[in-house]
Amino acid sequence: MAISLSQLPAHLQAQVRKQLKATARPRVAATPATGRALEQRLADALGMAGLTGFVTQHLAVKAKRRRYAWDFAYLPQRLLIEVQGGTWSQTRMGHSTGTGIRRDCQKHNAATLEGWRVLVFTSDMIRDGQAVETIRKALQGER
Repeated sequence: MAISLSQLPAHLQAQVRKQLKATARPRVAATPATGRALEQRLADALGMAGLTGFVTQHLAVKAKRRRYAWDFAYLPQRLLIEVQGGTWSQTRMGHSTGTGIRRDCQKHNAATLEGWRVLVFTSDMIRDGQAVETIRKALQGER
């Protein structure tokens, strides 16, 4: 049974948050360098929260002869998850350029039109536990 971070006693919440901040082992499938550690951090946090059953780098949604890869997917629940690395970077990279933002919009819209639910998280949302809490709510059908 999965519990949310807010259900833990305060001292355990602090320990889990500290562990989330310290976790940065790149073991998730290769993606741009800025996102690899964040994806692993989220994967570890999901495991610690008991939210297992996801796949990584899932190819889903075919649009205009293109299949899009998603950082995480819970297939039975039709839930796709993207980690936006480099959001707070001073340099403009893939997802933060006009072209990158446009591609992301097309990707997310195509998934929505095919009946998928899409969640997108930044590094700070992963570090502070908001990503895990939101994913838990989505998996349990909460709002």
